Amino acid sequence: MRWLVMVAFVAPVFTGLNPAQAGPSIRLVASEHSTITADTVKSIRADGNGLLVVFTKTAGTYYLDRDVINFETYRRRLEESLKNQKPVSVKAEQHQLNIVEVK
Repeated sequence: MRWLVMVAFVAPVFTGLNPAQAGPSIRLVASEHSTITADTVKSIRADGNGLLVVFTKTAGTYYLDRDVINFETYRRRLEESLKNQKPVSVKAEQHQLNIVEVK
């Protein structure tokens, strides 16, 4: 029994397994439901409880809900991108295109 325990602890050292290699695959799973795009805002339109945002190169209409914690900050960044024609980084839900974060 002691040999089995010792082999279990020593085997990863000799086989070259590195626990740190699991990092990127874990991050991929955590982000599979969101997408990040860097693009210039083409148009912004108020809609009920938020903003409809269209980008120059990225297909689809994105939605920024007023219930998002930093709504005003994100709105300003999107408007600055529209005004200055400079790209902005947007993280959104992959399927519904709801904006989660703007950088």
